[in-house]
Order: sequence, then structure tokens, then C-alpha cells
Amino acid sequence: MLAASPLLTSSVQRHRRHLLKQRRWTQPQTEYLSLTQRLALWLAANQVGKSEGLAADITWTARGDHPYRPVRPHGPGPVKIGVISYSDSQIRPLMWKIWQLLDKTEVDPKLSCTEGGGLKGYKQPHIRFTSGPGEGSEIYFFTYKQGSEAIAGFTFDAVFADEPLPEHIFGELAPRLLRRQGTFRLTMTTTPDAADMRWLRAILEEDKKSDEPTWGFLQTGISEENMTPTTGLVRRPFLTQEQIDKSLQSYLPDELPQRRDGAWEGVSTGRWLINYGDACKITGGPVGSVYHIVGIDHGAGSGRQCASLIAYEQSTNRIWVLDEYRATDRSSIREDAEAILAMLERNRVEWWQVDHWVGDRAHGGDRFGNAKSNREMLFSFADQLGVPTSDLQRRGLSFKTPKKGPGSMRHGFRVMNSMFIEGQLVVHERCHDFDDAARNWAGVLQDPRKDMLDAVRYAVERAHSENLVRRVIREAGPAPHIT
Repeated sequence: MLAASPLLTSSVQRHRRHLLKQRRWTQPQTEYLSLTQRLALWLAANQVGKSEGLAADITWTARGDHPYRPVRPHGPGPVKIGVISYSDSQIRPLMWKIWQLLDKTEVDPKLSCTEGGGLKGYKQPHIRFTSGPGEGSEIYFFTYKQGSEAIAGFTFDAVFADEPLPEHIFGELAPRLLRRQGTFRLTMTTTPDAADMRWLRAILEEDKKSDEPTWGFLQTGISEENMTPTTGLVRRPFLTQEQIDKSLQSYLPDELPQRRDGAWEGVSTGRWLINYGDACKITGGPVGSVYHIVGIDHGAGSGRQCASLIAYEQSTNRIWVLDEYRATDRSSIREDAEAILAMLERNRVEWWQVDHWVGDRAHGGDRFGNAKSNREMLFSFADQLGVPTSDLQRRGLSFKTPKKGPGSMRHGFRVMNSMFIEGQLVVHERCHDFDDAARNWAGVLQDPRKDMLDAVRYAVERAHSENLVRRVIREAGPAPHIT
């Protein structure tokens, strides 16, 4: 293998070192970077380039050579910057974007950063500039989940926030900027599960009435025009309108105005699984090698216990909802176990052929009792099969509990919506309860239809978490079409 020439190596290094100078910006990104008010909000659609603009804004502010606005109100010298987002998983991509824009010869050599792992080098994640125009500047990273205590004691020249900001966190950040009259920037896409932002809307409305407004505000939807750089020899969009339209199909109806238009709020609409219909129903089953997954949603009331059997077919990268169980009355845990085993039997699947079992969190029952749990279900399986629980678990009958957190339910239904439109999720015509729920459930958590949808959703989510199904959420372009 021929070694790279010193001239070529030097050229590559210069390209990486000055990547920030070579970036091409869209009109919305330029408008955001040019906001001169001390406080500013960019409310925008998904994938419109907020994080890239924010990363550049942070980097230029640290270096002091911002081409769009002044960032050194107190004259030259190092600055201390705070960067905050919702959680570790959401701030690491922002760390990576900033890292890619840095001249690595200007920062502490002990620092490193990876795309999924974030910054390494200090217990408290931060970037320290050791040379260049930003010498002495520091960028500290925090999360909303850490709480206000994490930022107590800091004084900042600038704070940058990504994702909807809880009011109590803003209340803690504001005093950190007072001493040096620092700047504050917030970029976000609101979602139905995000922090309530009515407090910020009220501040902005009051600020509008002032003779000297302190807030800059930019609102951006996603379109091919807004995804097209305004510089360079060829005006080629980062995403075409066709790609944008396809990516929007996976979103749930009530969140679409926020995801597409950068709206403050979603809208109340009808059913969530709008991509489900007759075209998603089948009469047969998979013919090749498959993984089987059972999903269970626990409930105490009449008809509230549900289960599903799904199969992932490797050759087509498709999930088949093969069968379902819904209790017709107030069922006991033994009756539930019997029904699930019967569901497996009519599909010619032995219990030990199920690759994954997913059971809902324990249900404490209602005022009449009837508590349900995965542990009790396992004991009932053991009793009916005549097999010790230890042997059941050794051969794979061990329950996993679905992960639940802010936005997890919505994410799962978004995955299903996307899979339906791509033909990656099909449902056997015998699944009447699922068919009714998918056609009619409109997001009301107390609606019993949700129980059957959850039983399927838990199984589909498990298939994704086990990397059985290739990713189908198309947030940056269309997924491959499955025929």
C-alpha cells in the first residue's frame, strides 16, 4: 500500500481543522445565527438543522470569532459557556457535532469524543481551549435530568439549551448570566410529551409589548427551500420535498404540526395509527426462518388482559402479527396462561420456540383484587406445563419488562405507523381486536382498546431493541421499500 503524500495529509488535516469555515448554511440557520438579542429562541421543525446551527453558534462563541453577531460584550478574553439538554442520550449527539467543528489543535489534548459515547477526559464533561482565538474558554455540558443543583455555583457568559426547557431550570440558569450580562439561546421542537412551555410563551408575549424587546424569536417549518444551503456553486437541498413528505408519514397526527411546522402545540385529532388499513391485513403466515415474540399487557378489569404473538421473518425484514388474546371477562392469571399457551398451540409454536417474552409491569389489581405480574404468570406456566420455573427460564421463558419513560409510548406507535406504510408490519385477519383498536383508538389512555395495541407494541419494540428489524423511522430520508 502506498503511503499518503505529506502534501495530501496536510490538506486533509487543514480540511478537518477548518471544517467550521467550510460549512454551508440554510436561510433559517443564517437567520438564527444572526439574532443579536441577548435572549433568543429558535422554534423549529424536526431535521431542519437546529442542532448544526446551535453547534456552530457555541463553537464561534467560544472562539470569539462569530461571523454573524458580536459575542464579546466585555471585550476580548476567554468565556465560560454552559450547554444543556434533556438527558445524556440527547446531549451526546450535540457534543459530537461541536467536536467535529473544532480545531483539535486548539483544545486540551487529553480530550476525546465519539459519536455515541460523548466527551471523555474530565469527570464533569467540558471542553477547554488551550490555544487559538478561544484560548482559556470553556464549554460545560449539563442535562435537565441532573436538576438545578448541577449548575449551582457557575457563572456563565453564554448558555445554550437544546430541547424544550422546564421553567425551573430556566429559573436557575437566568441568575448565572446576570453578573456578566450573558446571552441565552434555546433551540427546540415541542412535542406532546415535552415540558409545558406555556411559561415561555407568556414571557415572549409580554416581551413583545416592551419598547426594547430582549428576546429574538424565529419559527421555522420544514420544506425543501428551508433545507437548501444559500451558499456554494450548486443549490442542492439536504433533503428533497419527496424525502421530507415520506419522513412525515411516520409521525402521529396530533404531533404533526409541531414536527412539520415548528408549532407550539399539536392538534387533537382522530386515531393514531392512521397508516393501518385493509392493505396491512393478511391471511397466511411467514414461510422462512422466523423469531417469535409474545407480548403481554396486564390488566385486572373485564377484558383488560391482552397478549399477542408476533413473528419476525428474516428473509423479508417483516413483522407478522399472527394472533391475539383478549380476556372476555375478569380473568385469573391461570386463565391467562392457559389462553396464551392455546394461542401458541393453534399457531404450531412450542413454548420453547418463543425467542422473546415481553410482559408489562406488574398490575396491582383494582378494588376487587386480581393483581397480575410476570412472576405469577411464570409460576402458572410452570404449573400447567409440568416444568419447573428454573427449567422454563433456562430454555428461554423469561420475561423482559418494556422500557417506559417520557415519550416511549409515542415512539412505539410512531415505529408501528412507519412500518405499516412501508409494508414491514402486517396483521393476520383473525386479529379482530387489534383491527378494531388500530382503526379507532384516538390516544385516550383509559380506552380499553389501548390494551391490545400495547400487547403488540411491546413485542414490536422488543424486536427493535434486539436489532432484529432494521430501523424504519425515517427522520433523515426514506426507508427502503419492502415488497
